[in-house]
Amino acid sequence: MAVEGTARLRCSRCLEDFETGIRTGFTVEFRERVEGPEDEDVQLYSGDYVDLGEQVRQNLILSLPMKPLCKPDCEGLCPQCGKNLNYGRCSCDGGPVDARLAALGEWLKARQGRGSES
Repeated sequence: MAVEGTARLRCSRCLEDFETGIRTGFTVEFRERVEGPEDEDVQLYSGDYVDLGEQVRQNLILSLPMKPLCKPDCEGLCPQCGKNLNYGRCSCDGGPVDARLAALGEWLKARQGRGSES
């Protein structure tokens, strides 16, 4: 069975809501409920009606991204003032950097300097 639709998600970097298409395919086996041992891989039913709602819901949830992004190059939020950096730079001066992250900041500066050469 294939299911597709649109999901409204919240970006994990900038916290803006956005819509994205989702699509999933799955197979499920149904058997009529009878006395005896149950099999985990088979869904049981009784009567003339099979409710696919829970199967569809679970598979759609599993197809959602673990870290949803409104766009691949989302800039996120300023860690100091909280401005959405997708709409432009903020006026923060960068402020004090946690000493534990200073080495990472230096590495990023060096990498950006090299980025124009490669």
